[in-house]
Amino acid sequence: MNAYASGLGATKRVVVWDTSIQRMTEDEILFVFGHEMGHYVLGHVRNGILFFCGVLLFFLFLAYHILHWMLARWGETWSIRGADDLASLPALILLLTVFGFQFTPIFKCV
Repeated sequence: MNAYASGLGATKRVVVWDTSIQRMTEDEILFVFGHEMGHYVLGHVRNGILFFCGVLLFFLFLAYHILHWMLARWGETWSIRGADDLASLPALILLLTVFGFQFTPIFKCV
């Protein structure tokens, strides 16, 4: 059972899953719909997107600096000439994966 509010502009919508409709009473469905409408009215979708973009920008900034530090330290050993070398892509993906893992608990709270 699930429901959510999503979208921006003309695509805004509240969705109540069919399993929720099948297993809940009418009052429970109205309560869940009202809860999701609260997210819609308070702009939580927009705020969540803006928060995610800010965190992504911060993590990309960190990844840029940490990647350059990693390449200065181990780049010669790894045979990577610089950050513009395609061979540095696995190191960047590793950093973004670690940051994504660290962000997961924060994103679940938002």
